[in-house]
Amino acid sequence: MSTIGERMLIIPCNAAQHPQHYSEVTDRKMNTVGKILHLFGNVKIPYAAVLYWGKCTVLPKKKIFST
Repeated sequence: MSTIGERMLIIPCNAAQHPQHYSEVTDRKMNTVGKILHLFGNVKIPYAAVLYWGKCTVLPKKKIFST
């Protein structure tokens, strides 16, 4: 996982559960924090570019979820 600037997050995705483009992203408390802009990489290990609504505050090893 890495950040680009203050609002973009690059995360690995679960290959068995591909998220869709432009789907909303939530934290553990089910608060909407952003949306998926782009999926890229290998089919077995895909990555997602997530645009946060505010400043990105996700810590490494914390999970976020696609709705």
